[in-house]
Amino acid sequence: MTGVSCKAKITNVLELQKGVASTELNVAAGTVIVWYDSHAVQPEILAGNLTDMGFGCSLFVIMPVEKYMAITGKIGGTRASAKGRCGSGCCVK
Repeated sequence: MTGVSCKAKITNVLELQKGVASTELNVAAGTVIVWYDSHAVQPEILAGNLTDMGFGCSLFVIMPVEKYMAITGKIGGTRASAKGRCGSGCCVK
């Protein structure tokens, strides 16, 4: 994942997926945090969508949003729901 173009492509493909509330990408670190409704979409599907785009993708951590908030002190994405789940994966092209 390099630059603004990749960031926009990844954000679009993830946030257009039903069940995704919000994403947070760190281009320098090559990481993506996704807030999603675990009843609507599975993290493996999201990772597969990125792989299909040509980005190598690995799921590192999948945790409830409450645990993420406790660890990081962050509420999550601007559109994230407290009912959603937080999954973190790395996508490196």
